[in-house]
Amino acid sequence: MPSPHVPHAAASGRRRPRRGDTLPALFADVVRRYPDAVAIVHDERRVTYRELDAVSDDYAAELEDLGVGPGRFVPVLMRRDPEFIAVLLAILKRGAAYAALDREWPTERLAGQITHLDPPLLITDRDGAWPVPTWQPGPIAGVAGGRRPTPVAVGPDDPCSVLYTSGSSGEPKAVVSVHGGTARLYDDCDFLPLGRGAVMPQLAPVQWDGFSLDCWSVLLTGGTSVFVDDDVLLPARLRELIERQHVNIAFLTTRLFNMLVDEDLDAFDGLDTVLVGGERVSPTHLRRFLDARPGTLLSNMYGPAECSVVVTARTVTAADCDDPGGVPLGRELVDTEVWILDGDRPCAAGEIGEICLGGRGLAAGYAGAPELTAQRFVAVELQGTPRRLYRTGDLGHRTSDGVLYFDGRTDRQVKIRGHRIEPGELERAATTVPGVRDTAVLPTVNHRGECDGLALFYTSPGLTAVEPDDLRARLAATLPEHLVPGRVHRLDRLPVLAVGKIDLRALADLLGAPPVPGPGGADACRTATEQAVAAVFAAVLDVPSVPRDASLVELGGSSIDAARVCVRLETELGVPVQISQLCRTPAVGTLAAWLDVVRASEEAPVAVDVTADRIPLTAMQSLLFMTPVRDTAAWWVDGPLSVPALTAALADM
Repeated sequence: MPSPHVPHAAASGRRRPRRGDTLPALFADVVRRYPDAVAIVHDERRVTYRELDAVSDDYAAELEDLGVGPGRFVPVLMRRDPEFIAVLLAILKRGAAYAALDREWPTERLAGQITHLDPPLLITDRDGAWPVPTWQPGPIAGVAGGRRPTPVAVGPDDPCSVLYTSGSSGEPKAVVSVHGGTARLYDDCDFLPLGRGAVMPQLAPVQWDGFSLDCWSVLLTGGTSVFVDDDVLLPARLRELIERQHVNIAFLTTRLFNMLVDEDLDAFDGLDTVLVGGERVSPTHLRRFLDARPGTLLSNMYGPAECSVVVTARTVTAADCDDPGGVPLGRELVDTEVWILDGDRPCAAGEIGEICLGGRGLAAGYAGAPELTAQRFVAVELQGTPRRLYRTGDLGHRTSDGVLYFDGRTDRQVKIRGHRIEPGELERAATTVPGVRDTAVLPTVNHRGECDGLALFYTSPGLTAVEPDDLRARLAATLPEHLVPGRVHRLDRLPVLAVGKIDLRALADLLGAPPVPGPGGADACRTATEQAVAAVFAAVLDVPSVPRDASLVELGGSSIDAARVCVRLETELGVPVQISQLCRTPAVGTLAAWLDVVRASEEAPVAVDVTADRIPLTAMQSLLFMTPVRDTAAWWVDGPLSVPALTAALADM
C-alpha cells in the first residue's frame, strides 16, 4: 500500500530571511522601501504608502487615547475607502484585532456581533444607536500628521482580525485569525507575482476572508490596490481598470470568473495573472480561458477562513480541465500542512478522507466559543509528533506525488454565491420567532443544477400560527440576505425517519423539481423592447421564456445573472445598463419601459422654452423622479445656488 503523504519541505522552508511575521512589520518594510509608491487608488484619489502610514499612525494615537490596546477586538463599520484601510492599520498598530462588518447586514445582527466582541468602541461612519461608544475618523486630507502611538509588542500568534461565518449552532462563528497566518503568505510570496508593479482590484467584501487575498496581498508587498465600488464587476469595468489603472492581476470568485468568460473573454486583455476561488471551479470555463489566453497565469486557490484564506494553489493547465477527478486544488503553500485523515489515521494515496490543515496559518479559534474551538481545532499525533489541526469538513484525496483533490463535504454546509452557510443557523433563527415550533432547512437547486438558495420548512400550530410570508419578512429583518430563505413552507408536521431524525429526502421530494419560468396570458410581452428584454432574461436563466411582470430575482436570478443581463442588453440594444438600474426596474416590463425612455431621449432631445415659468422635464428627468430610488439623490451645482428656487422646483416635481 502506498505510504501516507508527508507535507512537502516547502511547507517549512524559505528562500530568504523574513521581512516580518506580523502585518504591521510587513507594512513598515514596504513603507521603508517604497514610501512614495501609490498604495491605494479609489476613483480619482491616490494615496502613497508614506501618506497611508502617517495617517494610520495618527489614527492609532487617537485610538490609544480611546482605550484601544493589545488583545482587544475592534469592530469597523465603514464604507470601503482609503480611510477604512488606514483604520485597520491603526488597529493593528495598537496590537488589537479588527472585525470588518458588512454595512448591508440588518442592524440587529450588527448590534449582536458588536456586543459579542466586547469592544472598547465601534469605528463607524454611520449614525445609529449602537451598544458601545463610537469614533469616526477624519478624512485623510484633513489629518495633520505627526502623531505617533506608543509602540506595542505584537507577535505572530497574536490576533489580527475576526471574520464571521455561518454557524451550525444557530449563531455566526467568529474566526480569530493571527498575524502569522497572513504574514506567512506575503512575507516571501512564491505563489503569486506580487511586489512593486502588481496592481490588483479590491473586489472582495471587507467582511469576507477573500479580502486578505485581494487587499493585504498587495499592500504588504508594495503593489497598488485599486478599490472598486461596483457590486459586480462587469466586463466593461474590467477593461477600464486594465486600461486606466493598469490592473494586471485579479482575484475573482468562481461565478464572477465564469460570467466574464461567458460574456466577454476579451475583457481579460492585459491581465498577467488571474486567481479563481471561493467555490469549486468549472473545468469548461477554465479551458475556454486557457484556449483564449495561453500566456496568462491562471491559478486555482483553495482554503477556509480558519487557515488564513489560502492553503493550496494550482497553476491550471489544459490537462487539468480534462482530469476525471476535477481540477486539482494543488499543493500546500509555505508554512502550511495539509493532511487527509480517516479519524486520526492518515489516508493512503488515492484514499478519500477529511482534509485537515495545520501550520502557521491556523486561526486561534472561535471567539467566545471554546467548545466549538475544541471540536474543530484538534490535537492529533502524526508521525510521532503532536500537531494542532483544523478539521475542515471537506473531503479530499491526494495522488502519490502529493497533488490535492476535492471530493465533497462531510456535513450539511453549502456555499451559495460564495457564502459559506450552515443550514442550522437559519433553523435556529426561525425557531426564535414566536409561534414557530419545528424547523428544517434544505438548499435549493435551480434548473441549471446550481445551489441557489435555501428552503425553510416549519410547523406553527394553534392560534399563534405564523404565515410563510410573515415568517420570511421577520427573518429578512434580522439575517443577512444570503441566509434569508427563498422558499418558505408551513407543514402540519415535519416528516421523520424511523430513528426519529427529520427525513430530508422526503422534504426534498416536497420541493419538487426546480421551477422553470414560463409565460402566462396577461404576462405576455407587448412591445418589441419587452420581447428583446425577455429574450435576454430567458437566455441568461437558460429557460424557454419568462413573464413580463416577474422580477429577475423572482425568476431565480442571482447578482451574477444580473450582471449577465446588463452586459447582453448593452450589446443588443446599445444602452448601458447598470446593475443598480436593474435593481430599480427588475421586471421585463419595467426595464423595457426604462430602456424605451432612454432611447427616445437620445434620439429626440426635448426642446424647451427657457423663458417659460415652468420648464417641462426631459424623458430622463421624468424617469429619475418618477422611479423609486433606494439611494439618496445628489446633484453637483456649478455656479450660484438659489435655495428657495431649488426648493420650489423640487416641490413642483
